[in-house]
Formats: sequence, C-alpha cells, structure tokens
Amino acid sequence: MSKVNLDDLIGIPFMDCGRNKDGADCWGITMLGFAKYGINVPDFLVSCFDSLKIHEEINSQRVHWELLKEPEEPCLVVLKVSSRLPMLCNHNGVYVGNGMFLHTFKKRNSVIEPINHMFWKNRIEGFYRYVGP
Repeated sequence: MSKVNLDDLIGIPFMDCGRNKDGADCWGITMLGFAKYGINVPDFLVSCFDSLKIHEEINSQRVHWELLKEPEEPCLVVLKVSSRLPMLCNHNGVYVGNGMFLHTFKKRNSVIEPINHMFWKNRIEGFYRYVGP
C-alpha cells in the first residue's frame, strides 16, 4: 500500500458528533482516516459520551467488519476505555501502520499514538478490516 499522508488529520479539535476537519469525535476522525485510504465507512451519530450506545452500535455493525489476527493498514482499532463499564467497547481509531493509530479521545485534538502505549495496549478489543454492507 502506498504511503498515505495523514498530516492534515492531526490536531483536529474534538467535537462530539463532529465529522469534518473543523471538529471530530473518535468516529468522525475514524471516518476521515479511512477516507484517506479511499474507504468510505458508514456513519452513525451517537454521542461520544454515551458508552452504552457506542457499544451497542459497534456490536450491531460487526457483520460489516472482519476480525484480524494482526493489525494492518488501514484497519479499525476497537477499544474498551470506560472505567465505569470496562466490558464495553466504546472507543475506536484507525491503525495507520508502524504500530500507530489515529484517534481523538476525551476532548483532545486528534493524534497519532502507538498502540502499545501503556494506556492503550491492554484496552484493545481487536483490529478489524471493513468489508462493507
């Protein structure tokens, strides 16, 4: 796969239900990231503060995603980050290669961080390739 330039997706301000470069939540930045690879993933507007609805949406959409044994560029990174509800999948980003993923989290601007960072590595539920509806 040719190198994709993601520079313009770094530093996008956090915005609940945001879907563009003016502001994005974790699914918004995921959509923008996949679009850079020419992949249009479906949208669902769920507040990023509603962990239960996010978990329900992730589970209902699993038929459109293939579980991978190892991450590949690009793929969806699904995480469990709620301290109140640690069994729920409620965060995501895009694996962009070299052990890194693009995401935005808890009102932070979008970043690319290592998946093996001590905060993230034990929260990863899985890596998924989009196979479409």
